[in-house]
Amino acid sequence: MTTDELNKIGLPITIDDSNSLYVMSALEWLQANTRLEFDKEDLESVKNLPSSAKVFTLKFIELTTTAPNVTSESMAGMSQSFNLDVNNTLLKYAKELLSDVLKSGFSCVPAVNRY
Repeated sequence: MTTDELNKIGLPITIDDSNSLYVMSALEWLQANTRLEFDKEDLESVKNLPSSAKVFTLKFIELTTTAPNVTSESMAGMSQSFNLDVNNTLLKYAKELLSDVLKSGFSCVPAVNRY
């Protein structure tokens, strides 16, 4: 999708060349990890995504484009600790926003012949 098309999907941000890749990555994440059925290349299909998927897309962009969170600092020692756990934060947002369509991490493989 072009940046002009991405700007028409209903996200409250201006999408330019620098963040269009993040939007497409978020759409790919949604396709891989949810039961939402849409074509990421079709403008109408993406426009019709539920609001929760659009909010998740914003959170995805926010998490992947910002610097890691500072969790602690010490002035005399001049050190900082950062929260680099983006995957768990992303999954937390997904569970909060997309719990009804999120694919489970559990898979079951039936045994054909036990012996």
